[in-house]
Parts: sequence; structure tokens; C-alpha cells
Amino acid sequence: MRIVHLALSGPFTEGFTYHENLLPLFQCRLGHNVSIIARSQQYCGAKIVSTDVFSKKIEDGTIDLYRVEIKQKRINSFTNPRKKDVFNILDSIRPDVIWTHSLMNSSLKLCVEYKKQHQNIIICADNHIDFGNYKKSLLRYVNLLHFKLRNLFLRKKVDLFYGVTPGRVDFMKKYLGAPSDTKLTIMGADETKICFKQKNDIRRSFRHKYQIPDDAFVFVTGGKLTKDKKIIELINCFLSSASKNTYLVIFGSLSDDLFDDFKNISTKSNKVIFVGWADEKQIYDILLSSDFAIFLGGHSTLWESVKSCGLPSLFGKKNGFEHLYDGSSMFFSGDFQSLVDFLDFIPNSERFDKMKRIAENNKSQYFYSTIAEKTIFDMEKVKEKNENKGCK
Repeated sequence: MRIVHLALSGPFTEGFTYHENLLPLFQCRLGHNVSIIARSQQYCGAKIVSTDVFSKKIEDGTIDLYRVEIKQKRINSFTNPRKKDVFNILDSIRPDVIWTHSLMNSSLKLCVEYKKQHQNIIICADNHIDFGNYKKSLLRYVNLLHFKLRNLFLRKKVDLFYGVTPGRVDFMKKYLGAPSDTKLTIMGADETKICFKQKNDIRRSFRHKYQIPDDAFVFVTGGKLTKDKKIIELINCFLSSASKNTYLVIFGSLSDDLFDDFKNISTKSNKVIFVGWADEKQIYDILLSSDFAIFLGGHSTLWESVKSCGLPSLFGKKNGFEHLYDGSSMFFSGDFQSLVDFLDFIPNSERFDKMKRIAENNKSQYFYSTIAEKTIFDMEKVKEKNENKGCK
């Protein structure tokens, strides 16, 4: 199939590991012809910059990337490209499937308008928004109402709706006009970057580098380390724990307002090891070298990275992410004394052994090859249904 992804809701940066990067890549690896139409903006470090390259091959020449200019409005959701620009690109590709990322911009409307001219096209739409990452205000509620009413009108022409978490499925059904049969397609990780076969060597090398005994139990956390990630509280709980032969490995970048407190407390024990900033491969190697992941703050894509590595975990409690709490992962109740008790109890316990078995058995669910296969299966079912209709 020829599949086109519309990634117009925000800057699109090559090489990132977001859903709109990895899902097209793995659909392509399954043998499909995949293209991406994205905004002309991309990230360069923390800054958003524009590019003057509007057509190129990416992912080693396997995917065509087209960029279009965006008319910027006050509310990001109302940003839109010129219809003519998008239609010209679609006409050159002649897609079988158009997948739009976000129900809160003009992309879905463009897809439906294009489908009027090309009746056999399959339209897929996904949503990455819930009230955890969408700020509440009167203006934004008006924004939601606008898109809900519009999507209720458009949804008959859309073949597949997806949310990337259970909470985002619920959000799009309640606030964005999506139908009751909206599906879940979870986020995950690029498993080809995870060196499972070299796990023992990676683990041995990492522990030797940081003078961690081979038989030690290693907790791990990381990411963008800000106060809301509760990293200081986690270190305090770890230092209060009575567990022997345990270590806490921390990776990532420190926010300025956390630096002094972090430096003071993390140097109190040589069992607290700060690795610093790590790239994607280094993060996977750190996770493979550890025994148990702890993330007390809000959701980040590192949660899915943990699941993909088959690592038991404790996550901050967050509504709408129930699919992660599958027996290999638990949620943090907010009681730090209970966390101290947990750190004492979990190493080498039967509970840990059970969580580890479940994590290992479930990790492939978070591989993007698995996620992409499911989306292709859904598309094939729609295609088959449409062909059967045409035969009658």
C-alpha cells in the first residue's frame, strides 16, 4: 500500500522517536510505500527553526518527506497549510491510505475533501491529546467544541480512529467527536536499537565502568530532571532504605532550579550514580543494565522504553495510562514512606521475579514492529471490506 502520514500539528524533526516518526518507519519496513507530509518547522536543540528543503528522502532513502508552509494563527490548533500544496503532493503520490496525526488541526478536513475526489482512499486519524497535556481554559474549551462539532460531521468519511493511550481514546470520543469504535494503538520503542542479544555484555561493561557489583540490584530513573519528576524525593527514599547491595542510577539533564539540591543529596552515597545526559542507544543500554525502573513524575516516552526493554517498573499514577499497569508495572500512590518500604522489599523478592517474567513476556507489545503490524492489519480489513462492497 501507498501510505501518506500528515504530521502538521507541530514541528517534525528527522530522527526523533515520536509516534509520527516511528510508525511510518515501521510501516515502511513491512514493505509498504510510505511518505510523510510535515510542517516546514523542525527542532534544532530547544529552538524551532524553518527549513528551505521541501522534498527529500529520509530513513536511508526509504521514506519521502515533503514539507509545507503553515499559516500561523494565534491558537496552534488552527494552524493550517494551503490546501493546494497538500493536494498537489497527494496527487503525485496517489495514496491508498492517508494517516493524519491529530484531530485538532485542518488535516482531517483536508483528508475528507481529498477523499471526495478519490473515493477508495482509506483515512486513519489518531489523537495524542488528553487533559494531561492540554491546558484548560475557556478559550481552549471553545477550541474543543469547534473540533468536536466539525469531527462529528467528518467522521463518517474516516475509516479508522486511534488514540495512543486509553485516556486519549476516551478524550477523543468525549471531546473530539470520535466514534465509539475508536481503537487503541499504543506508543512504544524502536526495538532494533535495543541490543537484547548483547544484554549480558552491556550489563557487565556498564557495571564495571561505574563500579557496581555484578550481583547488585540496580534501580534506574532519568529523563528531563525537573522538580515535578520528584527526583530529590526518590533519592531521599533510596537513602532511607535499609536494602543492602542496591544502587540508584540516574541519567538525563538537570533543570537549573534542581541543580544545587541534586548535587548536595546525590553525593551523600556512592550508591547514587549520576550518569548525565544519554542519547537513545545509551538509554537503552542503561535500562538493559538495570533491574527496576522508577519514574515518579508525569508520563514520558521513557515509560514505553522501559516496557520495551522488559524492565519491571514503578510509575507515577496517571489516569488514562492503565495499559501500562499490566502486572510488570505498578503505580506510585504518593506515599513516600510506602516507597521506602517498597525499596526495601522488592529486590530479589518473589514479587520482583513475577514482575520480571510478565515484563519479559509483554515487551514485544511495545515494539513498533508489532504496533505497525496491527495498523496494517486494520487497513487491510478496511480495504477488503471496501472491495467486497464494490463487488455487490
